[in-house]
Amino acid sequence: MVTAYQGRPTNRVPSRPHAAEPSTGDLVEAIGQDLSALVRTEIELAKAEITQESAKAGKAVGMLGGAGYAGHMTLLFGSLTAVFTMAHVIDIA
Repeated sequence: MVTAYQGRPTNRVPSRPHAAEPSTGDLVEAIGQDLSALVRTEIELAKAEITQESAKAGKAVGMLGGAGYAGHMTLLFGSLTAVFTMAHVIDIA
């Protein structure tokens, strides 16, 4: 039996020419742009969250005001009822 040599396939990556590495100034500029974009998006997100929270707070304040008004009316009509009841029971001379 004759077998042919089957060695490992060679996956040689052709060497690419050395690409020019970016300068320090280019890297700092890229970092600055990325950081500025990140800050802008975070500010937009914070504005959206504040808008949602202020809407919730506005509804809560409205309900609290309505409850205060209802309590005031209850106290007013309760005291008027007490005054007219006492006026009916006690004769004013």
